[in-house]
Amino acid sequence: MSLPATSYDVRIPQLLLEQLSRGEISVSMLLAMTFLYRWSDWKTGIVAHTSAGGLETATRHAYSQRTFQHAMKRLEKMGWITRHIVPGGRGSFAVTIHNYKWVDEDGEVRMLNSKPPFNLIGTRVN
Repeated sequence: MSLPATSYDVRIPQLLLEQLSRGEISVSMLLAMTFLYRWSDWKTGIVAHTSAGGLETATRHAYSQRTFQHAMKRLEKMGWITRHIVPGGRGSFAVTIHNYKWVDEDGEVRMLNSKPPFNLIGTRVN
């Protein structure tokens, strides 16, 4: 995963930290989201190429590939991301981050890929 030519700060949604505090997400899920935000195109909220193995390597083996696979599956179930996986594919895939906020050149906060997040029980999270 190469970094974009322009460096910028990544803002992690407060809701993710609240969900971690309540035990609704795991640390591996928060770490996966942090890297997905870092790798995303800030004008689309999409990560062009990622994989659980890529997350394992990028985090210096903080968690196993299988743990990151499970983390991304749960994040998708909760509505944070959509994985664009080709059935039977074993390589990298694109990921859309939902409710992706970015600030444009005029200082306006924009939200892309709107979708209400849910907890694992299926209840809408406020």
